[in-house]
Amino acid sequence: MKRTVTLLLTVGVITSLILAGCLQITPVTEPAQESEPPPATEPTPAQPTTPAAETPAADYSDILSFFGEAERELNHVEVYLNNGKFSEARQSIVDAQLHLSDAETLLSEADLSQTEEEDTTLAISCANEVLVGYSKLVDVLEAMEDGAWLTWGPYHEIIDSITEAQARLTAAQEIASGITDQTLLEGMEFAEFIASIDEMLEQLQAEELLVAIKVYTYIDKIDPESVRDLAIEITEDATNDKKAVTAIFDYVRDTIKYVNDPRVTELDFDYVQPPQQTIQREAGDCDDHAVLLASMLEAIGYSTTICFVDTDEEAPLEPNHMNIIVTIDDREYILEATCKTCDMGEYPGEMYYQGYDYAEFKTMMLEAMGQGV
Repeated sequence: MKRTVTLLLTVGVITSLILAGCLQITPVTEPAQESEPPPATEPTPAQPTTPAAETPAADYSDILSFFGEAERELNHVEVYLNNGKFSEARQSIVDAQLHLSDAETLLSEADLSQTEEEDTTLAISCANEVLVGYSKLVDVLEAMEDGAWLTWGPYHEIIDSITEAQARLTAAQEIASGITDQTLLEGMEFAEFIASIDEMLEQLQAEELLVAIKVYTYIDKIDPESVRDLAIEITEDATNDKKAVTAIFDYVRDTIKYVNDPRVTELDFDYVQPPQQTIQREAGDCDDHAVLLASMLEAIGYSTTICFVDTDEEAPLEPNHMNIIVTIDDREYILEATCKTCDMGEYPGEMYYQGYDYAEFKTMMLEAMGQGV
């Protein structure tokens, strides 16, 4: 009986606690029964796949096709050069380079015989030499066509470019002689083109010699020492470079009278007075004005450029006048002292000129003659 009471008390206490919210009981649930795994299935056998079709390797005919396109563009360059179409010539050179690049790519991938590989390698090398040579010729011929050589620089720059073009084409011809496949040799004959370059080069070299002699005739007359005292005296009140140059320019413009030179040498060069003689006579032509100006400015430390000038726009461009250019604070000023109404740096009208720096040219000529400086 005692045991029964105890049980009832225990149940009553638990019930009271639950009702009071002081005890929470989490119901215990039975563990879920494990489900049986699905029956195993056999793997589906892999289906055989059809291999992708391989791209056929490039062959010799593919390379010949690209190389033939490059050759056609090279032939176009010749036609364009002969007709003065320089932009079109440059575009054909670019197109030829692209075709050669494609041919080189195929060459590295193709399965060729030893002879085919050697011939193709030589042909591509040959064509690359031609491209460089043609590029040089385009630049030169365009410069000569529009007269840009007058400001492009002395003749020797043009001659250097033509010489390189000649060397490249000659090298191409020598490379072509080692090619056995006559198909690749089509369009590889440069003999006539090289001969025309030889003729052009010979003519320009002869002209360059005359120009060099003519320029040196004037350059050699520039004598800073003989007029140094006068130049210093004229510029003693100048407070800056521009005023000093202006003072000398004004002196030559206002003091030296312009007269034509009746004396001409066998080489069709004007007689050039020494600067002291021009000062004493107070007269001279454009050459004498230019030489005197250059001498006085060089005497007090300014760098001058003597310029052969074409005073009209009519073809051909032929120098018929002379003046000088002086640089002050990185700016070039034309000194045209024969224009008696012009200020320093002013030139009446258009002009085209080829300039020679006094110091550089004289040094170059003395070295060429083995005299040193």
